[in-house]
Amino acid sequence: MHLDLRDARARSRMSPRPRPASTVTRSATSSPTTSSLARRSARACGPAACEDLVPASHTTYAPFVKKVEYQCMDVDDDGFLSVMDSDGNTRDDLKIPDAMPMPPPDADVLSKRIRDLLAEEKDFYIVVLMACGIEQVIDTKVMTN
Repeated sequence: MHLDLRDARARSRMSPRPRPASTVTRSATSSPTTSSLARRSARACGPAACEDLVPASHTTYAPFVKKVEYQCMDVDDDGFLSVMDSDGNTRDDLKIPDAMPMPPPDADVLSKRIRDLLAEEKDFYIVVLMACGIEQVIDTKVMTN
């Protein structure tokens, strides 16, 4: 085996010098993948369009996601759910998933499950995710006595 040191020194001289720290650009990639709201937005704009490349020195904003459980009491003909929170306050402004303007994936399965539980007169909770001013029913949970 033959090793020529002159070639190694020549290669090290020809390699580009590292840039000073002031010119190095750092970036972070963020993509929404955790909530069903993100899946719905990815379907609307395509998976590559929802990623965002932001310099690490800039401030990025992330939505506050809140998960709440309501006891479901009824659904009307227009697709609005009557629900009650843990304090006993009622709401009638949540839509069943298949009645939403942009239904999420598997909205028909979840809506059928809600209607079936109401027809069987079982006590159950609906799980609602809230983010970016949008509230969406994502799951059901049957009460245990």
